[in-house]
Amino acid sequence: MPDLIEKNHCVWKCLTIKKIAILITILFAFTSISYADSPTKPSVSKSTYNILIKAEKLNSEKKHTDAIAILNKHILKLDNENYDKALALKLLAYSYVQANKKQKSINAFEQAIEAKALSNNQRLMLKRQISSLYIEQNNYKKALQHMLDILKQPQATKSEDYLMCGYIYIQQKKPEKALPYINLALEKNRKPQISWLQIKVAALYELKKYNQAADTVINILAIKPQKPETYWRQLASFYALSHKKKRSLAITEIINKLEFTKDKKDYLYLASLLNHNNLPYSAAAFLEVAVAKNIISKDNSLIKKIGDYWWTAREYKKAIATYKTLPIKNRRYSEITKRVSETLFLQREWKNALFWLDIYAKNCSRKEVSIILYRIADCYKNLKEYSKASTSLYKALDYASDEKQRELILSAISEVQNR
Repeated sequence: MPDLIEKNHCVWKCLTIKKIAILITILFAFTSISYADSPTKPSVSKSTYNILIKAEKLNSEKKHTDAIAILNKHILKLDNENYDKALALKLLAYSYVQANKKQKSINAFEQAIEAKALSNNQRLMLKRQISSLYIEQNNYKKALQHMLDILKQPQATKSEDYLMCGYIYIQQKKPEKALPYINLALEKNRKPQISWLQIKVAALYELKKYNQAADTVINILAIKPQKPETYWRQLASFYALSHKKKRSLAITEIINKLEFTKDKKDYLYLASLLNHNNLPYSAAAFLEVAVAKNIISKDNSLIKKIGDYWWTAREYKKAIATYKTLPIKNRRYSEITKRVSETLFLQREWKNALFWLDIYAKNCSRKEVSIILYRIADCYKNLKEYSKASTSLYKALDYASDEKQRELILSAISEVQNR
């Protein structure tokens, strides 16, 4: 186990350096330049427009030095034409980037912002690009200054901006400051990428919050990454670090089995091992990954098992969605329809409860029919469909097992009819 932990620490260090670097490149990459939305504006002079087009053509031919030269020469003539100057400086900055002259690119971007002729969104985009250039130079202090300036305008802030701040704080070895920004980024992005969650895991690892790191790895597994075994190893490592030995041993056994097994029985055994060690969420996710990758075949027995694991993990929506793929009208699944209908009824999800109660009513024992029909009537009553509620109550009356139950149903019928 110590070897496993040490190995996994190295993996996370690698993730911090490589994966996050790739992410930042994707978020703030310098793309090919297009002025379709700028030089065509009436305020752009014809001479500036021609220079921009010529410089862009030179850049496309990788003649960056020539592009830089004509742009610098033209900018000297633009003392009082702020919009033209801002656009020329912007393209000059991109030209410096392509010529690998990062500091000169930063200077040009900053001058373009200072011209105060670009729109607010354009200025914010330039600030993001300046920040990414400072990151490449390991100048995290200045990179952070620009990102925090952006966050002062919440209406124009993107989830990536919060993530960038979190990344910078991690690089400054301030994970306690990074985590709130990372969480904000994840909250604002409804479908976070695996790489975003990896940044969160990196921060939690540095903070020695191994339980939370493990939970985040489980979230990654639920997204079904390409190499799930890597994350199972990480999960085992974090459980070992948090001294949850049983869970760690369970997942370590999975890792060992994954080295060779293609047997469905092995996967079912390993999932049951996870569930036995209070990891039903991981058990369900583990089996779903195996099915998605066509490692094991999907049948009704497996579907029920996955649904049961989701249910035990209190992931009721996932469990119900899984159960719905079963032939649930079959009497053999009456235990499921009973459990689901009761839960939805208690959660006051009347429409969904009706669907499951109706199925259960057809498969339950005669003694239960009256109670189920009474609940169906209650659902209709809450949906203000009183006629249907009354019909269901009259049916329930036919199945009433004693006088007390009959009185209760008659009272409910009277109440509904008065509506």
